[in-house]
Amino acid sequence: MNTVRHPVRCCLQFGLLLTLACLPACDVAAEAAVVSEDARAGQVTTLRWVDDLQSCFGFARADYSLAINGDRFSNRGSDISYHRWVKDALVVGIEGQSKGVIKDIGDPRTKKTQHSILPFLERRGSAVVDTSAEGSSLPAEGLPLTDAAQKQASAPVVLGHTYLVRLDDSRDSRFVALRVLEYCPGQSVTFRWRQL
Repeated sequence: MNTVRHPVRCCLQFGLLLTLACLPACDVAAEAAVVSEDARAGQVTTLRWVDDLQSCFGFARADYSLAINGDRFSNRGSDISYHRWVKDALVVGIEGQSKGVIKDIGDPRTKKTQHSILPFLERRGSAVVDTSAEGSSLPAEGLPLTDAAQKQASAPVVLGHTYLVRLDDSRDSRFVALRVLEYCPGQSVTFRWRQL
């Protein structure tokens, strides 16, 4: 039996193994999503500036909001985008007649355990309050989102920060809270979000 290997094939196999060895390690167990039964856990979304189909997102549909429609892109309820209109910023109030408000509230955490307060944010009228048992640095009366809504309201992306969003259209106002989990300037932003 001939055990001599072809030198080109050996080089290709070695090159492939070397390439795979140089890729960042990915812990498959850590990547497996732990699904929480509690809606307060929210959902995770990544917006990618270079990918038109993943550059805008609609909270109502909980889905990316640009689609290919024949020979063009069509909008299916875009609420938020990254880097399309304002460099390295989240922009709301981007579709049709909708307007928005986006407020960066920093990285407020529970007082004792120092967890993110995102799961404990609730809407009370036009304000957003922290309902965690431990409390946080947010005022007891909450943070009002009564600023005048505008087209393409924006806020710079900051890793770890929490943002409050109000989206106004002719039918109603919707409130969303989100927290930036990963950020690659000029490329993508990943955030956990939930409707309030």
